[in-house]
Amino acid sequence: MQPRKQGHTQAFAAALVANLIDSGIRVKLFSATALVQLLQLAKRELDLLVAMAHLENYWVLVIDDISNV
Repeated sequence: MQPRKQGHTQAFAAALVANLIDSGIRVKLFSATALVQLLQLAKRELDLLVAMAHLENYWVLVIDDISNV
């Protein structure tokens, strides 16, 4: 197994988010793991609809490290 390269996708995602914000677009950056954990916690606390409604406030969700989930 080859060592995992880190930093490339994070740098790209950060640049993408910065560009979108500069353009006036509401955007949220998540690692895939953080997004899954957020949704699992909301489900466990029976607040999934509230969590999803909060995410609807953003025009774009950028999900990084999707291969880690």
